[in-house]
Amino acid sequence: MASRYESRRHGSRVAERSLEGKWLLWVALAAMNAWHASAFSTAFKGGVLFQSSQFSRQLRTYTRAGHDQAGPQLRHTSRRALALSACEDGNADSFLLSFDGVMCDSARESSRIAFNVACEQWPEEMGKTTKINPREAGVRKSWVEYDWSEYEKQRDEDIPRWLEEKMRQLRPVTSSSSEMVLAARLCVSEALAARRSTRGQRPLTVGEIVENWDEMRDMLYVRYGVTADALEAKFRAHSAEWRQMDKRHWLELSPLNQELVRAARETDATVMVMSTRPRRFTRGVMDAAGLPIPDDHILQVTAGDTGHAVTELLTTLPDKRLHIVTDQLDELKAMAGDLRLVTAGNVQLHFATWGYNTPSQRAAVACWPRVRSTTLDDLTVMLNGG
Repeated sequence: MASRYESRRHGSRVAERSLEGKWLLWVALAAMNAWHASAFSTAFKGGVLFQSSQFSRQLRTYTRAGHDQAGPQLRHTSRRALALSACEDGNADSFLLSFDGVMCDSARESSRIAFNVACEQWPEEMGKTTKINPREAGVRKSWVEYDWSEYEKQRDEDIPRWLEEKMRQLRPVTSSSSEMVLAARLCVSEALAARRSTRGQRPLTVGEIVENWDEMRDMLYVRYGVTADALEAKFRAHSAEWRQMDKRHWLELSPLNQELVRAARETDATVMVMSTRPRRFTRGVMDAAGLPIPDDHILQVTAGDTGHAVTELLTTLPDKRLHIVTDQLDELKAMAGDLRLVTAGNVQLHFATWGYNTPSQRAAVACWPRVRSTTLDDLTVMLNGG
């Protein structure tokens, strides 16, 4: 009797543990689903926009299997396999690549123009730049391969080397030309304030600026008494003047990614480019690199409204899958929550890991089911049809 009683009690404990395990599994899955769905601020509740994503499909399979199996495992798909799966239709796919950051490293060119615009806008403050010691400017040796003497060298007569390197580090958040001008003024003002300080004040670090840029940007427009439109107009004027006077030097500071150029030349897929810059700028750089692209394949977009331009583009590509590759986090977030693109069913969003981005941005994208983190190797594989 005692042994049967103990056996029943043992069986009861096993059943309780099994039931408890299933409840914990359901709670964990519900929490995961809710957390991923909340990653996007959309007008739709319950993650409706992500029901067709690979993550949601895997999650539903995992949930169903939880009824019958104690320890089901999600299938982990390698980054290489994701790249290959994007080419199920081969070269019938179309690719829309962001120009700045993805195709072209324009950091030096844009930093120089932004500095010149800032000098024109605030001549007194920016004129003191030559008095700033790089050691007082909040820069790091790691940016110049741990050779501090590199900051003493004047690589470009129009902008101090320390400022050029600091603005490059800020490029992931200064996506518009007006923001680049603000960043140039901010970096100089911070360095001058630290120089005058008698209490050991230091300039804001790049990390501090990057993490708080969304709040700082609007405040800086007010503090410096300027508007985005005014700064962008001056930026375009300086760029056009420089391009006309010294086109060779201008092209040298706007190099294209040669690996992408080779892949785009050899692919049979349709390759298009999108940029907030004037079409003539994009055209000039592409032609100089020997990569001519038809005018109708250069999509000029407005910052913050890429989804509208892409929606119009989709009407010309009814039977093709469109891969959108960009390094702009805000644009990706907006497109991932754009119902027009979601319902189209033939759009795949890619975050270009080699572009202008930060570790925190790459970590954030990893939690977005509708966006794939794509390396340069992944993209070249897709362009080559797998």
